Amino acid sequence: MPDLPRLTSAETAARLGIRLETLYAYVSRGRITRHRDSDGSTFDPLEVERLAADRRRDPAVNRRPGPAGTPLMILDTDLALIEDGRLYLRGRDIAGLTERTYEEVAGWLWDAGSGRFTTGAERGPADAAGVPAGVERGSARMEPRSAGSERGPSGTGSVPDGAVAEPGLIGPESTSFRIDPELFRADEGAVTAARIVLGSMPASTRPIDLIMVATRVFGQTDPLRSDLSSGRVTRAAGALLAGLIAALPDQAEPGPAPRRGRTLAAALWPKLTARRPTRPRVAALNAALVALFDHDLAVSTLAARAAASARADPYSVVSAGLAALDSALHGTASVDAYHLLSAVERGTSVDRALAETLRGRTGVPGLGHRLYAGQDPRATVLLDRLATVPGTGRTLRLADSVAETVTRRTGQSPNVDFALACLVRAFGMAPESGEVIFACARIGGWIAHALDEYQRPPLRLRPTGRYVGP
Repeated sequence: MPDLPRLTSAETAARLGIRLETLYAYVSRGRITRHRDSDGSTFDPLEVERLAADRRRDPAVNRRPGPAGTPLMILDTDLALIEDGRLYLRGRDIAGLTERTYEEVAGWLWDAGSGRFTTGAERGPADAAGVPAGVERGSARMEPRSAGSERGPSGTGSVPDGAVAEPGLIGPESTSFRIDPELFRADEGAVTAARIVLGSMPASTRPIDLIMVATRVFGQTDPLRSDLSSGRVTRAAGALLAGLIAALPDQAEPGPAPRRGRTLAAALWPKLTARRPTRPRVAALNAALVALFDHDLAVSTLAARAAASARADPYSVVSAGLAALDSALHGTASVDAYHLLSAVERGTSVDRALAETLRGRTGVPGLGHRLYAGQDPRATVLLDRLATVPGTGRTLRLADSVAETVTRRTGQSPNVDFALACLVRAFGMAPESGEVIFACARIGGWIAHALDEYQRPPLRLRPTGRYVGP
């Protein structure tokens, strides 16, 4: 019997009565198998029929529609796509995006820029995944080069390790994409107010709590916070990000006043460590900020969208996201991974450190991710980037020894929390710095989701409870 003709993506989505985005989600979750060739993706018609039958039998699919506003468990989003073990933001691979500054990526995803947005793959110095030439695609690490002859993250030539980071792009400055230079300008009055409040906090206050408090202060100093127009929201978000970083206490003696146009990564650096902000180091921090911008509907993102659905102002949206982020299974996971690495560095065997870490919890911090069968692509990007920074070899060798043991015993690979812990250790930052980086990065993603949610019917994310009591 001849094989049945295979179905295209459009035909498969139509047969199942779903959107193409939902079909891709099914593929990433292993619910249906696709075959890729030069003509695109195709699907086995018999497998499609089996899935259609399963959906008909699934009570969650066939239940009577609930009241208006009741959410389905899948929300449409045009921001992040996780497919075939890779992460894309609006169709751009995350590896290539890390060659752009965080501000450019945010401006692009907020629709707040002008011109054509390109990544390293389109500019030539990198391959299609945005990985610098000469580096094996998909490798967990790059071979470090000799100090003093480091190639810049975009392959743009020699960058001495001692060179202090300057304002401007991380990669080549020849681009037609532009954002308003005023977009990420902090309000000095609001920064002063936030510093006064933060200065009254106990010395033991965690950095993430300082960010939460400062966010409320910035909201209270903005008389236009209830204006939910796109232009006003993006301006408030840019000022909030720049202001939060400016309000945090310095970890070193203040230097000269920062030049205008300094990147957010360069501004954040002295808030996290007293070490010199060399160009490769700041590029690695920038890569972390970009890599953590958005990641599907994480619990903090859902909290932020729910707040936006109720038409909360952007400061309250960020506050909702921060509250959910500050949790052991989300934003603070890198802190646990940091302590795991520290225990091994102090001489504890990897096996014993793992046993102590796992006591009272499930899962190894920083290892494995339910959305990826292999290594988290964000971890690959950050570990690759760290390997280009002189002086990080000791941390990366330590990380390799831990990751190798865990992968051998559990089959789990490093995730972004593990890579973030490596970055924090390599640059002499406090353990909690990983959560600060995560929070600052994800604020941009929450705002992108809020901008979308503000255009949707209000209160659509207000679920209806199903009573199961006596």
